[in-house]
Amino acid sequence: MADKRLLKLLVGVFVLLSAVSFVTPLIQPAQAAVIELKAVVVLPVRNIQIDGFKMFVNRINEQLKGQVKINILGGPEVIPPFELDEAVTKGVIDLCMDSSSFYSAMLPESEAVMFSNLPALEARKIIYDKMVELHENVGLRYLGDTMRAPMVIYSNVPIKTPGDLKGKKIRVFPAIIPFVKSLGAIPVTMKMGDIYSAMDRGVVDGFVKSPYGIVKNDHFHEVTKYVIVHEFYAASMNVIMNLKKWNQIPKNLQDRIVEINHEVYPEIVKHYDSILAGEWKEIFDNGIKPIKFSPGDVKTYLNKAYEEGWQRIIDKSPTTGPELKKMLFKKY
Repeated sequence: MADKRLLKLLVGVFVLLSAVSFVTPLIQPAQAAVIELKAVVVLPVRNIQIDGFKMFVNRINEQLKGQVKINILGGPEVIPPFELDEAVTKGVIDLCMDSSSFYSAMLPESEAVMFSNLPALEARKIIYDKMVELHENVGLRYLGDTMRAPMVIYSNVPIKTPGDLKGKKIRVFPAIIPFVKSLGAIPVTMKMGDIYSAMDRGVVDGFVKSPYGIVKNDHFHEVTKYVIVHEFYAASMNVIMNLKKWNQIPKNLQDRIVEINHEVYPEIVKHYDSILAGEWKEIFDNGIKPIKFSPGDVKTYLNKAYEEGWQRIIDKSPTTGPELKKMLFKKY
């Protein structure tokens, strides 16, 4: 009798263990869902000036696979360039790569890195934490810049001295307006995508842009005769994110995103530095003629550029502007 009870007990234990082993997989805690972030860029995705942002995104998607994924939805065809900052702050998209000048109405100090004449890596170390603080004040999380591009003026009229720009209509973006005005030229604000037709039809006499992508991406060599080769500023393409969305990301992943951004940044700087000479060669090989000023005119030209740029920030941000200038600008 005892043997039968023992046999029944063993059978019961076996059935119970079998049931537990069957149910256990069903009650395992579910894996955390991948955090997917929607991004839009200020220029067409294939533009060379998007390379740095794509390097950052690819590194995030590789190293945080299964945890965070950034999806680039497109460029101006998705959201117009001058509306990107609003789309991010309202949460229409999670983050974007935007020109620092395009959201300066919201945050005047966003342009500070543009007016720095320090090497990119040095400027990044000095200003990063301050830029995070300033962006958080307007509901954004600053993740760094993914490109710093020197600016030059292209023209369809011959220019021998800075004074020859007087009365000429020059396409600009907001940060360039004071400098162009100081030269006696007439600033005309328009989207990058409108430059080609404006030059072709004579709506403007020239435009301000970096040397990157002039031939391959923009085909501006087809409608442009000259370029003043003296580089000024370092237009920055900033990665900005909706602050509420950022705060929803676990702290350990936030830290990794920032670390990855810092890790990839030297590679981004090296990438653009390595191709700049080639971009200039391509410009000249395709018929755009270089204009060079005398040494005295170059000094006057560049001093005026930086004086006007910093004054623009200081006028809008009297307290923080001078502090940023002290951090980021060294007198010649």
